Amino acid sequence: MNKRKIPVYTLTGFLGSGKTTILLNMLEKVKQQGLEPGIILNEIGSMNVEGHFFQKNRVIELLDGCICCSIKEDLKEGLNKIKKEATVDLLFIEGTGIANPKEIIDVITDIPFIDSFEIYSIISVIDSSCFLEYKSIFSSSKEIRSLLDEQLENGTLIIVNKMDLVDDKIREKIRKKIDEQIKHKVVKVQTSMGKVDPELLLKKRVDSITISARKGELGTLTKHQHRNHSIQVIKINNIPAINLKLFEKWLQTVSAQIVRGKGVLYASNKGRRMFHFQFSSKQVLFSELESESDIEPCIILIGYAGSGENIESSFWKEVVHRNMPV
Repeated sequence: MNKRKIPVYTLTGFLGSGKTTILLNMLEKVKQQGLEPGIILNEIGSMNVEGHFFQKNRVIELLDGCICCSIKEDLKEGLNKIKKEATVDLLFIEGTGIANPKEIIDVITDIPFIDSFEIYSIISVIDSSCFLEYKSIFSSSKEIRSLLDEQLENGTLIIVNKMDLVDDKIREKIRKKIDEQIKHKVVKVQTSMGKVDPELLLKKRVDSITISARKGELGTLTKHQHRNHSIQVIKINNIPAINLKLFEKWLQTVSAQIVRGKGVLYASNKGRRMFHFQFSSKQVLFSELESESDIEPCIILIGYAGSGENIESSFWKEVVHRNMPV
């Protein structure tokens, strides 16, 4: 029987966009359903001035930095605490206004956590009253524009908030800007004061697919797949020793479908030694593990929805089967 994974909802959005209001809305709904939520709150400063909103909840506060960079290890520590306590039914992570959701996803899908947590949605919140200003090359920095792009492009649900503060002309400009940038299919909701149907907020919007070779039937796959959305997390288990050169070549062939990759492998062309690999920006880095690890070989790939079918078949054909003795 598979261990239950804790659903994770990540809220992202620039400073003042309304993330906390939306989070409180979600918390009220899950409590009505009799569920126990866990919350990880991140603030750049040394104090969370909104902490009083969450006094009756299981809260882990991460202060003095951003969980996607300077205090990334604190996020891992917080996840470990929740994993060990096993007292929450689902987890909400609210990043700072300058958090890059891609880095948060990277931590949750890492080997120590992928079998305990499952990303359900990345909710990106936009402040309509400032959006066009932030996106303008004349009134904002390149760093801010790049961050907004990351927050938008990694969102599986986009909340265009504070619509009551802009007129119809501005609303149309915002809609066009978002549509120009977001090419993949993603739900967009226009609202004011963070008022969004909680059922819409809590809907699962990230695919999960686990691929394993059945014992004694290499290449015959069992899998569990949810409906297609913009992001898909693929985990490949039960991997035999493989040729790292073949594997690197294969990664390049599927790089258009993959945002990020990582995992642990036995290398058939390196004396069956164990290696950790990282793949991003079409570059792969292998590092040999100095001592034997109790981690089972696995590959974790973060890609676009619908890519799982092609990836699963090509991996076994181009990497595993080619590596097997004739």
